[in-house]
Amino acid sequence: MKKKSPYTKKIAIIVLAIFTVCFIGLNLDSDNFSENSTSSIVEEIDLVPSDDPSKNRDHEGDTFSIVAFDPVTGQVGGAACSCVGFNGGIDFLNDLIVDSGGNIIGGINSQASYNASTQATARTRMLAGDTPQQIINFVVAADGGSASRQYGVVGFNGPNLETAGFSGGSNGHFAGHLGGTEPGTGITYAIQGNILDNNNGSDNANGQDLLNDMETSFLAAEGTLADKLMAALQGAKRTAGDSRCNGSTNSGRTAFVRVLSPGEGDNNPGLYYNTDDIPGNSTTSGVPNFTEPIDKLQDLYDAGEGLGFCRETVNTFPYIMDFETNMWLRENPDAAVNDNDRSWMRDRSATPTGSTGPNSANQGTFFAYLEASDITGAGDEATIASPCFEIPLVSNAQITFDYHMLGANIGTMRLEANNGSGWVQLWSKVGAQGASWFNDEVVNLTAYSEETVKLRFRGNRNGGFAGDMAIDDINITVTPIVGCAGSAKIWDGANWTGGSAPTAANTVTIDGTYDTAIHGDITGCTLTVNSGRTLTIRGGDFVKINGNIVNDGTLIVEHQGSVVQTDDNPLVTNNGVINVLQSTPNLASRDFMIL
Repeated sequence: MKKKSPYTKKIAIIVLAIFTVCFIGLNLDSDNFSENSTSSIVEEIDLVPSDDPSKNRDHEGDTFSIVAFDPVTGQVGGAACSCVGFNGGIDFLNDLIVDSGGNIIGGINSQASYNASTQATARTRMLAGDTPQQIINFVVAADGGSASRQYGVVGFNGPNLETAGFSGGSNGHFAGHLGGTEPGTGITYAIQGNILDNNNGSDNANGQDLLNDMETSFLAAEGTLADKLMAALQGAKRTAGDSRCNGSTNSGRTAFVRVLSPGEGDNNPGLYYNTDDIPGNSTTSGVPNFTEPIDKLQDLYDAGEGLGFCRETVNTFPYIMDFETNMWLRENPDAAVNDNDRSWMRDRSATPTGSTGPNSANQGTFFAYLEASDITGAGDEATIASPCFEIPLVSNAQITFDYHMLGANIGTMRLEANNGSGWVQLWSKVGAQGASWFNDEVVNLTAYSEETVKLRFRGNRNGGFAGDMAIDDINITVTPIVGCAGSAKIWDGANWTGGSAPTAANTVTIDGTYDTAIHGDITGCTLTVNSGRTLTIRGGDFVKINGNIVNDGTLIVEHQGSVVQTDDNPLVTNNGVINVLQSTPNLASRDFMIL
C-alpha cells in the first residue's frame, strides 16, 4: 500500500496546465507499425482518425469514474480511467473530504472540462453542510461553463448518505451518470462518464452500457470498498471505453484507485494506486498504446494488497462468462507489476486490423480478443484467467467455449489449468483455423473433482500483426455421477482391497477394526460397517461419504470428529451401535460474563 502525499501539491500544476495541455490524448509512435512495411496485409488501425471527430475530442475533457462511501467502515473512495496523456495521472479529479473535526463527510469527482475553481467550490459547499444535490445545484448555477462539466457526489443529508450526479449538455457523446445505494450494505455511489464507447453520434445505448456495467460489477463484487471500486473499473474495460482510445484498442491511458479511511488526513488516503504515479518511476503521460491501464492498475493493487492466487472462488454451477457485463482478469505472465504487457480486451465490433479477428461476437454483444499489433510481454503473448472453481466430488465437469482464429500471423491459443501444483495444458490450437467462429469446444475437467482449480487462456502471435484471436460464451457445467462408479473397497483390518485407499467413487466396507488416528481419514461413495466390526473416528479426523451409510457394527465418533454426507438426501441406517462422544470445554479457561 502506497501512502499518498497531500492533495494540495498538485493544484498549482493543474491551474497552469489544464487549459494549455487540454489533456492531450494519443501520441502516434511511428515505430509501432514498422513491421507492417514488409507484410502484404494492410494494417487498418488509425490512432487519431481525422475523419471522425468523435474519436478526437481532447478539448472536451475526459474520463469515466466512480466515487463511493461505505457507512459500515466509514471509508470513502474513488476510481477512474481516461484516455489522456497527463503526467502524474488524473487522480486530482477525485476529492475525498474530511471536516475540521476529522470526520469523513464525502467524496466528489469533477471531470470533463475540469476546472479547479469549481471543484474547490464544490468542496466548500460540502464542508458547509450542503447535500449532494445542493452542491451540484450551487456549482452549476455559479459556473458559466457548466454545460461542459460533469460531477458525481456522495455525501450526507442529515444522518443519511445520498448521491447526486450532473452531466452538462455539451459533454462529448456519449455522456451520462447514475448512482444509488447498495441494498444491505448501504454503500452509496455515483458513476459518471463522457466521450464513452459508441458507434456514432446517435448511439446512446453503447455508452450507457459502460456505466451500467460499472454499476453491475460494483454491486456484484464482494470484499472491501477498494475491491468493489476495482471491480467497477474492470466492468468498464473494453476497446475504446474512452472513445479517443479506439485506435489503440484499450479503454484508456491512465487509471487510479483511492480509498480514505477514518483517521487519515483530508485527501491523504492510505490506499492509493495510480498507473502514472509509481514509486521510483518518473511520471509517464499514460501507458503506451495497446496497453490496458486498468489491468496494470489491477496488478499494482493485487501486489500491494497481498491478494492471493484466487481473487474469487466459485462453487455454484453452471458458470457462464459471456463477456456481456465484465470479463476474466489478465494473468500477468511474468509477475512484474509495473510493466506494459498486453491484455485480452472486450469488444463489440470488428477488430481494427484487416484480415484477422472476428467481425462481431458469436453470441450476444461482446467477446474477448487479443490484439496482435505491437504485442509485448513474455513470448509475445497475453493471458486471461478465470476465478478459482471448487469442483465437487463425484461429478462430470467440463468447460465449453467458442473460439476464433483467423489471420496470417495466428500463433497458438492454449487452455491451461492450475490446482495449486502448477499450470497444465488441457487444450491448444495452432495457426489459422478459418474465418468462422468454432462453437462449443468441449474440454473435460473431471480430473479436478474435489479440487479447487483456476483456468486461463493464453494466446500468442506468430511474428506479425495479423494474429488477432478471440473467445466467447464460456460455460462450466458440473453433472453429478449417479451411483458409485468405482470398485468396492474392503478394509480387512490391515489393508484395503487393491492396496490403495478408497476415493469418492468407491463403495467402502469396514470388515475389520479401523481407527482413523492410525489408518487415516476415509472418503467414499457409500459406507458399510459390518457386524462385529468397529470404526472409530478420532477428534480432528473425518469420514466423508457421498451417499448412504449402513452401520451393522459399532461406529464411534469422538468429540470434534466428523462424519459428512455430501448428497442432498442421504440415509443413515443403524442396525448396530453409534456412539458420539462429547466433551465440555473448560469454562475456567474461557472469557465469559455472568448475567
